[in-house]
Amino acid sequence: RNEAFVEVKGQVFNQQIFKFESKRFKSYISDAGGVTDKGNLKKAYIQYSNGVNKKINSFLFFRIYPTVKAGSKIIVPEVNPAEKKGLTIFELSALTGILTAIVSMVSLLRN
Repeated sequence: RNEAFVEVKGQVFNQQIFKFESKRFKSYISDAGGVTDKGNLKKAYIQYSNGVNKKINSFLFFRIYPTVKAGSKIIVPEVNPAEKKGLTIFELSALTGILTAIVSMVSLLRN
């Protein structure tokens, strides 16, 4: 086993094994080309060389990423289609704006 490396695998553009440097979790994912459209960064986790898995924790709007250690594997799982939510906030606000404009136009045309 080579302890001086970090492996990034799963739903990233370029699965790789990197020489261990004191970088952050997201830096290694970025170095691997970033997360694909099918990847779920929220469910990404790290597997340490001793077999312990540690997931990303959230507190309010903040994400707390686990510390990367030598011999770790960073795994980005695939998005589960059942977990996909409906509209995002941006899509919902755009849709609301369009509907408001249509209702306004209809009410103006009636008068």
